[in-house]
This record gives sequence, C-alpha cells and structure tokens, in this order.
Amino acid sequence: MLNMSSPLVQACYIGHVRFEIFQSLLNTREHTSTRIDYSVDLLPALAHPADDVAWGNRIAWLAARCLQWADSDARTLGEWQNLTEIVDEWERERPSSFNAFYYRDANMLAGRNFPDLWFSSMPHGKLMLLASCARADVLLVNAFQHLRIARITLAVNHPSCGLGSRKGFAEAGEVEVTKPLREMVAAVRCNTHAMVPTAAIAAHTIHKFGGCLQNFVDQSDIIEFLEEVEIVGWKTDVTKRWLKVQWNWPLQDDSPNLGNEDFL
Repeated sequence: MLNMSSPLVQACYIGHVRFEIFQSLLNTREHTSTRIDYSVDLLPALAHPADDVAWGNRIAWLAARCLQWADSDARTLGEWQNLTEIVDEWERERPSSFNAFYYRDANMLAGRNFPDLWFSSMPHGKLMLLASCARADVLLVNAFQHLRIARITLAVNHPSCGLGSRKGFAEAGEVEVTKPLREMVAAVRCNTHAMVPTAAIAAHTIHKFGGCLQNFVDQSDIIEFLEEVEIVGWKTDVTKRWLKVQWNWPLQDDSPNLGNEDFL
C-alpha cells in the first residue's frame, strides 16, 4: 500500500522493524508483537547491502526473523540450519568497519568480570540513509547487539530443545548464551558515547534470555548492569523482578510469584 521506493517510507519501515525487535524481546510466544513477514526481503538494500547502514539494517532484519521463527509453532531443523547459515554469511561478509577495534577477554581473577569491547566513534558516510540512528558508533554497537540476539535466539531454540529456553540453554552451553550476554553488556559499558540507545536493547535482551543464567555470579553481574541502566534513565524494575522470579531469588516485598504475563 506504500511506495517502498521512497526513502522516507524505507526509513519508517526500518524504524518499525527495530521497534518490533524491541517489543519481541519483552513478549512471550503468546504475546508476540512481530507483524512483518521477515522471511521476505521487501527492500533490495536488505538483500544486497551496499553501505554500512544497509549492513546494519540487514542484521536487524535477520535478528527479527530469528525471533519470529522462534515464536512460531513450526520450527524445523532445516529452517534452523538455513537461518544459521544466513547469520553466518552476514558475519563472514560484513565490512571490516563492523569489527571491534579492541577486544580483551574477561578475567575474573583480575577483577574484570566482563570483557573490554570497543567500537569506533568516528563518523561513517551516509548515516541518514535508511537509518533509524544518526551516529556511526550507535550503528556499529546496534549491529553487534542484533548479531548476538540472532545467535542466542538460535542457540536456545534448536528444534531438539522443544520450547523451553532453559533446556535450550543447557543444550547450548555457556559459550553460546552467557558469553554473548556478557559481551552485550561490555559493548554498552565500553562505548559510553552510545550508551543511552544501546543500553535499552541490552536490557530487553536480558529480559528475554537472562532467565537462562544459572550461575549466581552471572546473575548478580546482570542485576548490577540493570541498575546502571536505570541511572541513564531506562527503568528496569520489571526486568529485575522477572529475573529474580526465574532464578528463585527472594523478592524484597510481599509480591506474589508472578508469571511473565504479569510483567508485560
């Protein structure tokens, strides 16, 4: 019904895609918010990205596609393999500008519970074309986050795991779930120039997958990060309470043992 050749329509469309990801990370399968059919690329720039913005939009599209697939009732091994191959292809062929220019592993013995992960803050060309964010640093961190969202979604929703994310976590293991979540936190903390828009995405991703964390240190570190996100103006009380219920932590008030639907 809309002229998809219009740059304004395309920008609004991509903005809506990112909003659907944002909402899907909060919702359960019964309350899924994705309305676009992400198995069809409506914009040529998504199928054949020509610049950094288009590459960033493509991985956002793929993250939305993975989330939509995970919420569907028909999840086959063939579809899982196809999505994995597409995400692998994006990571393999992405421009070098999407790579972190500095990465250092976490070392808990040295007091570094999270890795160091820095992205360039230098401006890239054509940032406003199809972009829902106007800074190159935000674009790069967003792309990093959407790649991890896609990876974690596929890891915990392998068809052999059924519908339970906890079982999926047990199958996937720490490398495919805990490590990406910690890297998302690190990307927000290290790139403070992009913290406000990227902290919210990290918090929503934690809401979706943080219940999988089984180690008390991991859980405590995530709660500490969510408290930091509140300082920059994004409320995380609902997420913290939801996670504590999932982890069987005692609540500080007399709230009942609520289910996820009560937090939405």
